[in-house]
Amino acid sequence: MRFQKKIKLLLVDDEIDFLQTIAERLALNDFDVTTASTGREAIASAENDLFDVAVVDFQMPGMDGS
Repeated sequence: MRFQKKIKLLLVDDEIDFLQTIAERLALNDFDVTTASTGREAIASAENDLFDVAVVDFQMPGMDGS
């Protein structure tokens, strides 16, 4: 049997209901999900942990992708 590492994913969105729903669905599919609802939270998470993938909303109040 091969051991398969969970994919560590950072999910960032300011729409809390959407963020929680997507995070729950991904966790059910064996992803290791960390969520952030602000750009500052996302940066803090990225500074403290290593992620395989980040899915980021680029249009958020306070800090966006521009």
